[in-house]
Formats: sequence, C-alpha cells, structure tokens
Amino acid sequence: MDIEIGLYDSVYKSAQEYYLSSKKNKKKSESALVARADLEKKLRTENAKSSITKEKSIAKAKRTMFWFEKFYWSISTNGHLIVAGRDSTTNELLIKKYLEKDDVAFHTNIQGAAFVLLKGGSKAKEVDLNDAALFAGCFSKAWKEGFGSIDVYSISPDQVSKTPGPGEYLPKGSFVIRGERKWYKSMDLRLSFSLLDISKFFESEKIYLPFSGSESAVKKNAKTEILQVLQGRLKKGDAAKKLNSKFFGFLKTNDAKYLTLDDFVKQLPSGNMEIR
Repeated sequence: MDIEIGLYDSVYKSAQEYYLSSKKNKKKSESALVARADLEKKLRTENAKSSITKEKSIAKAKRTMFWFEKFYWSISTNGHLIVAGRDSTTNELLIKKYLEKDDVAFHTNIQGAAFVLLKGGSKAKEVDLNDAALFAGCFSKAWKEGFGSIDVYSISPDQVSKTPGPGEYLPKGSFVIRGERKWYKSMDLRLSFSLLDISKFFESEKIYLPFSGSESAVKKNAKTEILQVLQGRLKKGDAAKKLNSKFFGFLKTNDAKYLTLDDFVKQLPSGNMEIR
C-alpha cells in the first residue's frame, strides 16, 4: 500500500490524520452496510408481496367458478342440477335467490338438514327425483350421526314460505312448509364418486370436477373409474386425499390442472366415511 506523508509533517501527525480518516470511513462503511441490509429486506418484502399477488392472480385466472359451487351440488341421471345448502346461510340463499317455480325442493326432518333443490324438477323423471332425495339424505346431519338410511320428502316451491305463523319465529336458514309432502322412504346413505366433464352441462372450457351422487347418475355421467363413499371411520379430509390420489393419474393425463384438494373436500358429506 502506498501512503502519502507530508514532507514537513511529523510521523505522528500523519498517523493521526490517517487514524481519523479511517474512523470516518469505518462509520461510512457501517452506515452503508445498515442501508444495504434495510434495502435488501425491503426488496425481499416487496418480492414476497409481488409473488403472493402473482400467485393469487394465477389462482383467480385458473377458471371461473360456477354459481352452484357455493353449495353442495350434483347432476341427476338425466342432467338436472341438484344443489344443497352447506349451512344456515347457504340454505337461506337457496330459498331466497335460487328457488324457482319449476324446481322441486327436498328436505328431511332431522335437525341440521340441508335444503335441496332439483332445478327444473317439475319436468324431471322419477329417477332424477330419487337422485335428489338421496342427495338430500346424504348431505343432511344423518350421515354425521351414523344413520344407515333416512326418510326424505319433496315439496313444490309454493309450499315453502319464510313467513312464520302467529307467535312463531324462524331462525336463519329455516322455512315453513304448508301442504302435503311426497315421501321417499329409507334412502340408503351411500354415494358414488367420480369425475364429471362439466362442460357437457354448462357453457365453459373442458373442466373435470369431482362429482358425487346416486349410482345411476354417476354411472351415466362419469368420465373415469367410479368409487363408492360409505359410512366408515375415515375422516373427511383423509377421504378427500385418498380420492385425489386415486384420480391423480387421470387428471394428469387429461391436463386437469384446475383441481385442488378442496374441490374433493367440497363434494363429500360431513362426518366419517370409507372409500371403496
């Protein structure tokens, strides 16, 4: 290292000047390191936010969700949409917004049952009505309670009212039924499960969605292997993982990149089960 020393300055004076200069440079260096660390931290935060935003944008861009995916849903043997409330809020929404004059509604007497609609059910065949009745039974609290079967009834839209009688109170998601009911006795609580090309029923790109319903409906409309969902000991989340794993090969081969584990979870009733 070359060092400049004043010709007429003492060695001690020159050394002192270099010492003071080094202290100033050290402070500048420390400040620069702190500033660099702050900048790197800020950049990491901004990159993380950007990555999250990008991932969310990609997730949102994957596909448009159908309106009925807010609910439990199925397709009947002859292509009628079946929708069922997930809770009191979605039961309320079905009654107030989606119940139409050509629909048929289904329910059970057990507390915590879903309100179920067979869209266009007034023109449906008996097999489609049975499909909806089975769905109503399976997605009621009866499954979680371990029932093997349950009675289900159907009613027309004009029999459903949100107006309680004198002195009565209707909780959220509840309704009043007036008139005669049609009964479907001892509906077995079991579902068939496969994948459905939803574009065959609704205008969309080709999308395969997990699909649970009656054996008749799934056999007619499924695109791949059919499994049975029965009462059992497997937790809902574990059952969904098993189903996801089972159909993984088909989904990968057909580039069904939109499906997530949650898509499988949403097609299963509440409670324990087994997959065959």
